[in-house]
Amino acid sequence: MSNEMIERIAKAMYDSNQFARPLEKSPNWVEHYRRQARAAISAMREPTDAMKHAGADSYGIQTPAIGTLPLSVIDGQPSKAWRAMIDEALK
Repeated sequence: MSNEMIERIAKAMYDSNQFARPLEKSPNWVEHYRRQARAAISAMREPTDAMKHAGADSYGIQTPAIGTLPLSVIDGQPSKAWRAMIDEALK
């Protein structure tokens, strides 16, 4: 059974592709978009530096400007939560 987030992203990719309609005739078109959605989600698993700072900010953790503090200092709960959510989306 496919995951809800994968289905949501696959549908968005399909809907945004103006050339997708002919693929409906192919039995593999749904799986094609599911694979693309899974790849896109996987690429998002590791948060960027800016995302780590934004996550820390959302937890009320004060952080200096990007690049002035080792990211290991702010790569805590927000990043762990992000990775856990992405891992869940990929199940």
